[in-house]
Amino acid sequence: MFRVACVQMEARNVSQYLQTEQEILDSIDTVCEKDDIDLIVFPECTWPAYYLGENPEAAELAHERTPQLMEHIGEKAALYGVYVAMGLYLFQGRSLRNAGVLWNPQGQIAGRVYKSNLWHFDSKYVAPGEEFPVIETPLGKIGLMICADGRAPEIARILSLKGAEVIIDMTNLVTSGSDPTVLNNPQIEYMLPVRAYENGVWIIVCDKIGLEAYTVLNTGRSCIINPYGHIVAEASPNQEEVITAAIDTSITLPPHRLYPEHCFFSRLGSSLESLPILSFTKELTAFTGLLCSVAQFSWYDEEHYFASASRMIRILQDQDSSLILLPDSGEAEILDRLVHYLQPLLSSGTVVCLSGKTRLNGEERKAMVGFSKDNFYGPALYQDDHDPMVFQTEAGRLGFIVDDEMSLPEKARCLMLEGAQVFLWSDSFPKRISRNVAQCRGAENKVFLMRNIVADEDSSLIISPSGAILAAALPGKDQCISSYIVPVEAYNKTVIPGTNVVTGRQPNFYKNALNALKERQDREIDG
Repeated sequence: MFRVACVQMEARNVSQYLQTEQEILDSIDTVCEKDDIDLIVFPECTWPAYYLGENPEAAELAHERTPQLMEHIGEKAALYGVYVAMGLYLFQGRSLRNAGVLWNPQGQIAGRVYKSNLWHFDSKYVAPGEEFPVIETPLGKIGLMICADGRAPEIARILSLKGAEVIIDMTNLVTSGSDPTVLNNPQIEYMLPVRAYENGVWIIVCDKIGLEAYTVLNTGRSCIINPYGHIVAEASPNQEEVITAAIDTSITLPPHRLYPEHCFFSRLGSSLESLPILSFTKELTAFTGLLCSVAQFSWYDEEHYFASASRMIRILQDQDSSLILLPDSGEAEILDRLVHYLQPLLSSGTVVCLSGKTRLNGEERKAMVGFSKDNFYGPALYQDDHDPMVFQTEAGRLGFIVDDEMSLPEKARCLMLEGAQVFLWSDSFPKRISRNVAQCRGAENKVFLMRNIVADEDSSLIISPSGAILAAALPGKDQCISSYIVPVEAYNKTVIPGTNVVTGRQPNFYKNALNALKERQDREIDG
């Protein structure tokens, strides 16, 4: 167990680099003199600032001082016997990088990382990194990543597969809002808790507050997240402060199933030119929309399920719904019969989807299917060992995900790369973090998502490609929720100019992940 301190600083312009330099060194003194701390974490681009374009001349002068500052930080680390992690700009040869550096208690650099998933104007100033180090320390195995790296599920996954127990995330999380006391960002709201949960690791997030260069408003809310995805300590959105927490590395969890013998990594490692999604993005000129609906209801036997489903399908079709997601049909082998009973009830153009048990080649399997009046789509088998399939239907290109498969980021990622516009998630297991998972999968892949869950403390959802909740049901209530969507919007993969979830990918990330997994399995076999 060790104690960490996150230093949430006010954002400064690059022209204020001398003030920033002094604040960095003073902060180390203040933290170490007030508390018994093992690790101090600073934000992304603590030095000299995040946006270099505010004053290029000042940026050049600051770069000249970087080696001296790094030496002083090392001296402070050695003086107090602490680890220090900080984000700063560094040159690697002639290339400028957005870097994160970890100093050890001897004052030496124990490891560094370069931001890989560049955000917005980052690419105007820096080159992306391609390595994801995990550093062995007496505190535990520590991985490093920087800000928008947390938006790409592959990066945290690679670190966890390499054995990371703790991931330090140095951030400049941007936001907007009229009330500085309630600022938010998708990474804080749901993405980083999901990263911790899906990989079973601690995540330490250190952010700035305040406005930089008139345009970059920081979210604040530095936090520490445990391996269950729960925030155990959090700072305010608008105050300079230091938050501390105890990190118990004995509380780590195995990453969610990776199906290493299956093929999920094969698509993820494909070259950009070979991805089906690329050809589909050319369809952005067609803006046909549809009403999608989730029919949430409880049931106790086959007859009751059919009666409830029939009633809701009739109502939803009368209200012009074209895509309907029904609840999971349970453990009894009734899926095929339900499709047979319900299919004649459908109007032309309506697609209904549900999951349940079916029999395939004499074996009972859990699966998800879709069907319209004249067509059948599926089955998509739960925990299948084949490439995940996207189904072209009257309601768009659909990807089916069942139960805890959504906890596996690779499954959703593959479906997106195959061209899915809507993820349909049939879920049987209520969890506190499931809403965060749904928002995260929608936002990180820029697709629509529909989730059906029947539980007293959980609810069905419809999510937009930005991760926003378009509709939500009351927990435990028989209810239909609907939202008008334009499926082709899921083919606009640009998050902000300079950041695209498809063209910004580097397939070698996934090959690195697979290599890390193989190394991990070899160690377990040898051990």
